[in-house]
Amino acid sequence: MTDRHAMRGLRTTACLAGLLVVMACARAAAEDAPVRKELVVGTFHAPPFAMRAQDGGWTGLAIDLWREVARRQGISYRIEGYDLPALVAGIENGRIDVAVGPMLITADRERRMDLTSPFMHIALGIGTRPETGWWPTLRALLPREVLWAALWLVLLLFVSAVIVWLLERHRNPQHFGGPGMRGLGDAIWWSASTMSTVGYGDRTPVTFWGRTTGIVWMFVSIILVAGFIALVSSAFTVHQLESRIRSIGDLSRVRVGAIEASGSVEYLRGVGIATTGCKSVAACLDALVAGEIDAVVEEWPILNWEASHRYPGRLAVVPQPFTRAFIGFALPRDSPRRRPLSVAMLQVLDDPIWQDLARTYLGPSSVELSGLLNARGP
Repeated sequence: MTDRHAMRGLRTTACLAGLLVVMACARAAAEDAPVRKELVVGTFHAPPFAMRAQDGGWTGLAIDLWREVARRQGISYRIEGYDLPALVAGIENGRIDVAVGPMLITADRERRMDLTSPFMHIALGIGTRPETGWWPTLRALLPREVLWAALWLVLLLFVSAVIVWLLERHRNPQHFGGPGMRGLGDAIWWSASTMSTVGYGDRTPVTFWGRTTGIVWMFVSIILVAGFIALVSSAFTVHQLESRIRSIGDLSRVRVGAIEASGSVEYLRGVGIATTGCKSVAACLDALVAGEIDAVVEEWPILNWEASHRYPGRLAVVPQPFTRAFIGFALPRDSPRRRPLSVAMLQVLDDPIWQDLARTYLGPSSVELSGLLNARGP
């Protein structure tokens, strides 16, 4: 009986031990199994590459490219919107797994983060205020500082005319008298002809104080007219310089804006062009339209999109782009996802679906631009 109980105890112990072994193996297998992580995909507003949709989601050429890459890789993700400086900071500290958008591939960025294979070959462009229509033309002919100076001249001319009229109307009614306000009109004529140094002589003061006022007004007029001519010359010269931005060489003498932490800022500062940083493309273009800056440097397709969609008639894009570069996606340094994403991206670029996406967002004419879509060369 004792042996039977002992055998039963041994079997129970063996079963329990086997159960514990099975549970431990299952737990170890579960720990070793890869856990599908939902990636944090960051982007920023940069049409036509990344744009907010009406339903609150994101759309655009780069976004649709990412969706196709993620579908082929079986990646689970969520898209979050940032401004570009915050997006770059999130990639550098690892809080964001992938930055999707028109990220310029530069040497500085390559040192700070990982970059995928490029998906497009583009160029930078210059956005300026257009100078067409009657109002810009009138504003060019009459800058604000010239208008103010002219108003002050008219005011002083009127003051001098009133003084001479009051001094001369009783003693010299032939020149500054007459019924009603006729004498004041003659005094204004005298003041204007004296200021312009024409001096027709058909109206002249005869009293001591009237002639004294005339002498003072002659010397004051010489100074005022000389200063006014200098102001007009300076204003027109500056306006001509600011409105004739034709290439990157013209940017050194105007106020230039670009997005902070962007490849555009890196390039401009690298060639010695002072730049005002903006949080977004919209902020830069709003400052341009408001007259706070004179030019915006950004990726050429983005400027063309904004000029035709958000700023029609208020934004002109210089026809000649410059400094061609590549754009891709960004990841934290030493990311194991860089190579798989690059391979999947190259596969998508070889697929006709990519040409269809590019024509949808850029238009047929932009797609056919030399080298625009050929990110890998011939």
